[in-house]
Formats: sequence, structure tokens, C-alpha cells
Amino acid sequence: MTDAESGGRKLRYLKGTELFRDFTRAQLEPFHQTIRMETCRAGHVFYRPGETGEVMFLLKEGGAQLYRLAADGRKFVFADVPPSSIFGEMGVPIREVRLGGGGARSSLWREIQAEVYGQTVSTVKAEEGAAYGAAILAGVGAGVSR
Repeated sequence: MTDAESGGRKLRYLKGTELFRDFTRAQLEPFHQTIRMETCRAGHVFYRPGETGEVMFLLKEGGAQLYRLAADGRKFVFADVPPSSIFGEMGVPIREVRLGGGGARSSLWREIQAEVYGQTVSTVKAEEGAAYGAAILAGVGAGVSR
């Protein structure tokens, strides 16, 4: 397959994903230079503990499992990625994970999440943060808050 054919295939695939659906061909063109398409066998490991990277994956077919290994070797699966999904590593430093909702009241659940994420966890003051955030956005949208 020539580079032009491969590039056209990449751009068509990107255009078919929800994230890039509204992009023009000109807006998608820069991706041609940075995207590499490859087939990975079952069990392929993209990152091992301690490795980092700034990568975005577009899963064309098959599936992927995102997990973290605990210190004792247990595997915590935090996502099963279906075909046509986009996932990746952003390289954004995370200093703390904030929890809200009913589960955040449980010290055991907070401890489990801290171990899975490998980060300090804390609880938010607004217990139902999603509802609180939605109310703020509604107020801004209605023009009664800013």
C-alpha cells in the first residue's frame, strides 16, 4: 500500500469516528503525518507500570482492556474498550483524585480507589458534584449566573 493510499484510509477512518466527524479534510490532514496504523495481536501491552506517553489510540476493531496493577500484582480493570473507541494517554500530571457521591462516604472505597489510581484521593464538599455542576451550567445558560 502506498503512503497516499494509507493516508486516505486513515483520514476516512478518522472522519467516521464521532470525535472527528465534523472536521473538514483540511482540518484532518495534519493527522496524516502523526498517525501510524498497525495491527496488534491479542495480549499486546501498550504501557507497563512507570512508562508514560502522549498517545491517542483509535480502536478500529477488536477490543482492549485498560487496567492498572496494584502493588501486590492484582489487576484492576477500569475500562473495557469496544471497537470504534478512542482512548489514550495525555501526560497530564495528576496530583489528586476527587471523589463525590455515595461511594465517597466509604473509607474502604476511597482506599481502593487510591490504590487503583496510584494517587491521593479526597472527597468534594458538594456531595452530589455532578448535579451541582449541572445546576451551575443551567444557571449560566439561562443567564441568571456567570
